[in-house]
Amino acid sequence: MVAVAVSPVVSVGFARFHPNLLVGGTYSGQVILWDNRSHRRTPVQRSPLSAAAHTHPVYCVNVVGTQNANNLITVSTDGRMCSWSLDMLSQPQESMELVYNKSKPVAGHPGPVTGISCHNAVGPVDFSHLFATSSFDWTVKLWSTKHNRPLYSFEDNADYVYDVMWSPVPTASVTVEGASALNRVRWSSAGKRLPSATRKAAFGSTTPGRL
Repeated sequence: MVAVAVSPVVSVGFARFHPNLLVGGTYSGQVILWDNRSHRRTPVQRSPLSAAAHTHPVYCVNVVGTQNANNLITVSTDGRMCSWSLDMLSQPQESMELVYNKSKPVAGHPGPVTGISCHNAVGPVDFSHLFATSSFDWTVKLWSTKHNRPLYSFEDNADYVYDVMWSPVPTASVTVEGASALNRVRWSSAGKRLPSATRKAAFGSTTPGRL
């Protein structure tokens, strides 16, 4: 499947609990929704370009909740986090301004952080306190919520690292490196497919074995 958007796609993900839906965030600030049951390559829903929604690039999209009660959460560089109903993207249900707390300094990336991913894989050992970050400083860092310093820094990359994502199964992770058009990836819930977003406003998916 290849889907397109008017504005470059900077974040994308499968809509949890809705196997036919794909959600994306764009550079223009729009939140968009594709339905793979539709023959259209363009979004079936999109948020308005207005002050009531996001006005800057939307770099995080995630569906949270339960099967019977869930919402789409989006975060943008406009400093706002919004909660949406997937049935109606005409306006957010809730909006919150994010405020940075300077009281706890953290030693981390010297360059802009481009991606963050929490460890959600279920296993005999609880790794839910772990998360990974990617950055324009060419590194990926492993963190724990129990510490304010990285546990490990992966420094074998040769270019900007645009994104990082833990696999839903405990055997893999994926990063996006380099100055090509590919800049966002997400795993499917089974850990078998990778939807990817590009700066050319196109969306596609592949399997890890074909990377």
